[in-house]
Amino acid sequence: MSTVAVLATFYRRPEVVAPIAAALRAQTRPPDELWLLCETDEDAALLVAQQWPIAPRLVQLDCPRDGLGRPTQNPLAAELNFALDRTQADYVFYLPDDSLPEPRKIEAMAGALDEHPEWGAVYCAIIQTLPAGSKPRLCAANAVVPDAFRLLDMVQVVHRRAPDRWPLDVATIRLCDAYFWRSLHARLGAFYPVPEVLDVHGARPDGISALYGADTDLNADTRIKRLARGFLKRVRLLRAGRWALSIWRQFNARRTLGK
Repeated sequence: MSTVAVLATFYRRPEVVAPIAAALRAQTRPPDELWLLCETDEDAALLVAQQWPIAPRLVQLDCPRDGLGRPTQNPLAAELNFALDRTQADYVFYLPDDSLPEPRKIEAMAGALDEHPEWGAVYCAIIQTLPAGSKPRLCAANAVVPDAFRLLDMVQVVHRRAPDRWPLDVATIRLCDAYFWRSLHARLGAFYPVPEVLDVHGARPDGISALYGADTDLNADTRIKRLARGFLKRVRLLRAGRWALSIWRQFNARRTLGK
């Protein structure tokens, strides 16, 4: 039988630790490995005090810092590299501290990979509640995605473990999403859909049940269109700004000549 590793990342959000632990205990198929990745001593103490479905492996790396105390490596990328390099599970499941998996998530997604050994990765539908205060949106899973860059969220994906180390960019302060998704794509190819809604991105303690009223389908095509509209809006604003600056310069030049 296949095995599943959950890589859960936490960063200074103590209010979400207990709901995430409860969500993992409620899984109809418990994980075979559980990695808890954190940066601060406060997070580590809180994680150790929680009840988890299996004995977790706590990872807290001391990343190098500059003279101002800022990390010179991305702690999240470094910890993900550490866990990905050591896990022996067949499938990898990501759980950031701003998401809550539904009870069937591990079972449904691992089951899809079990049924289709030719698939390298699968993604599920989720309810997106970010940014904070925004209307919950449905991110559907209804088509094969050849390249997940800018189309999928990490919480949507479960993939087969690659035998080699993942070259996540640890030299930058911020995890480079493009680099992460392109690394996945290079090793695993396309991402196959699991249509069931299996996660809430935004760590809403009430879970998905209170959010089924979401009526906005943010599938891949919709996301591309929104990105295009946002780009065109910026272009129009830039052109309007240049036009206004040109008018102001002409007016100023005429006023100077008039004197």
